[in-house]
Amino acid sequence: MDNHSYTNAIFSISKNYSHPKHEEYRLKVRNIVLEAMGEICPKGESFIFTNVISLGEETSYYKPVENLANTRRSLFIPVMLLCEMKENQKRIANPFRKKFLKTINPEVVQQIANLGLPEIEHPNLLRLDVTKLSAAEAALQIITHVNHIRKKQNGYYAKFSTKANGGANL
Repeated sequence: MDNHSYTNAIFSISKNYSHPKHEEYRLKVRNIVLEAMGEICPKGESFIFTNVISLGEETSYYKPVENLANTRRSLFIPVMLLCEMKENQKRIANPFRKKFLKTINPEVVQQIANLGLPEIEHPNLLRLDVTKLSAAEAALQIITHVNHIRKKQNGYYAKFSTKANGGANL
């Protein structure tokens, strides 16, 4: 679940991101989605969440997802994607992102870097530098990691495959 799939409800009605209530409302919408996932989604459903998390945001962004996995008794595999500054700025400036109400301002990368990255520790954590990887290559490394964790936990590999176009079929 790309965080914009639910926070765009707020982004679409207010472009004033610096308003003191902006993040509060985004978190409220997100928490409603997480609550619904915990209560009405079948236990066998799997979810992938994406979000940029800066130092200090672990409590509001990372922990609720980890708690949801624990509540659902689901396998939790955090993945931290890392990217060198110049490449990340190039990627974020892609005009295609604007269609999804995502920033295309490369200065945001520096602002996030200045805040720092959270110190996330988890036995299933994958830290992956994607600077020189395509999306398909990164997805394959993530699938390999997930399969390794699942095998370790359950004694079998997940039934993940790759599509002919190189994209992961999760």
